Amino acid sequence: MSRPIEREFKLRIPDAEAEQRLLTSLGGAPARSARQTNHFFDTAQRALRDALLALRLREEQGVYTLALKGPLLGAPGALAARPEEELTLSADEARALLDGRRSPLALLEASLLAAAPLVHELRARAGTAPLLHLGAFENERLRVGPLAFPREGGGSELVFEFDTTHFPGGVIERELELELPRDAPVAAIEGALRALFAACGVPLEPARSKAERFFALLERAGPVRD
Repeated sequence: MSRPIEREFKLRIPDAEAEQRLLTSLGGAPARSARQTNHFFDTAQRALRDALLALRLREEQGVYTLALKGPLLGAPGALAARPEEELTLSADEARALLDGRRSPLALLEASLLAAAPLVHELRARAGTAPLLHLGAFENERLRVGPLAFPREGGGSELVFEFDTTHFPGGVIERELELELPRDAPVAAIEGALRALFAACGVPLEPARSKAERFFALLERAGPVRD
């Protein structure tokens, strides 16, 4: 079975002023905002995190999506590529996960994703240990586009996603996510991003995944109590 691969640029934005310069440079394209709540699950011993897996339930405007992400493919850089499987849940299924009445692994195994390699990896890593709801964070997402990018030569139609993430402990961070279709010209898009950030006086710095940052903050806060 072929694995769906998520490919996206994840770039740190240092502050609101830098974000506004980038938005202005994109030309005042139509923007849509949404608020997301991201919940994460793992065993008490962090078996998934240690295997570089992330299991997330996202709620956005009444839509619930369970996502299982695998390890980063290739060396870390501005472009992040990783295997991913997603399952849309009903509100009742999502509530059952959050209050511990259903296991996210059981839902994945009962779906069409049961044969997916990532789901088998999740089962192998979790074993018989329960998958606990470890906590959540809020994300404000501003979507701009779709825009032809790079602008010269009729680039791919891409949606720029500007995120302001509110992590536990009052930590607020900003970034740009730009997901690429399979046939997108990666080198041309990266070059255009470097030019865009340079023109706006913003350093082009890769951002770690939100899951990594969330788990790092949990580690500082101490062990989970079930």
